[in-house]
Amino acid sequence: MSFLSNFPGAEEPVTEEKREAFRAYLKEQNLLESIKQAIITILQQPNPPSDALNYLLNAMPSPQEVDIDTLITENEYLKQKITTLEQRVHALQQQLSNSET
Repeated sequence: MSFLSNFPGAEEPVTEEKREAFRAYLKEQNLLESIKQAIITILQQPNPPSDALNYLLNAMPSPQEVDIDTLITENEYLKQKITTLEQRVHALQQQLSNSET
């Protein structure tokens, strides 16, 4: 029994194909190298941090700079589009209902 069995969905057996796909994803995202560098940074500290996980999360480089204003604008646009599409679905359902009677 591995430590992963404590996670939701871990009951499903992990196939070798899934492992290889995940490894490829980690390599593509440069995640393994980032984790390795963060651990090396901890090892080089004279006093290890009291909260290693939090330290690792803060030590990890951001994969890309995020433009918050762009994300907010895109989010608002997508919310409006959802509302418009929901209204369109409702109107089409009404048309369908009316045409069936």
